[in-house]
Amino acid sequence: MPRIDGNDLLSQLSDDRYGASLNGGNIQRRPRRTTLFEEGNKPELLYVLIEGAVELFAQLDEQETTISVLSPSSAFVLGAVIGDVPYPVSGRTLKDSRILTISAEAVRNTFDEDAGSATFWRT
Repeated sequence: MPRIDGNDLLSQLSDDRYGASLNGGNIQRRPRRTTLFEEGNKPELLYVLIEGAVELFAQLDEQETTISVLSPSSAFVLGAVIGDVPYPVSGRTLKDSRILTISAEAVRNTFDEDAGSATFWRT
C-alpha cells in the first residue's frame, strides 16, 4: 500500500513496519453521517482519516456531546486499540470521507514487536 502523506503516526514507521502494520488495511469511502464505531464496543480497527471529517462524540441518555472534530491525516482511537479496551467515544463521518482502517491486531502486533514504534505510538 502506498504511504499516506501527512500522518505523523505512519510516517515514522520503517518500510517493513509500515507494510506489516497496514497488512490487511483497507481504504474505504464512507458517506456523511456514517457511524464508524460506538462507545463501549471493543476496538477491531484503527482509523486514519484521509479525506473528509469525523466527529468523536459521547452520549449520555438522550444528550450527545462533541468531543472533537478531526481533519485529514488524523489517526484516532489509538489508545483503545493498543490497550485493547472499549472505545471511550463514538465516531461518525460529518461529510463524505475516505478512511484507512487497520486491523487492531496488526497495530498491537507492531506495538509489541518494535520498541521504536511502541515509543512513538505512545506519544
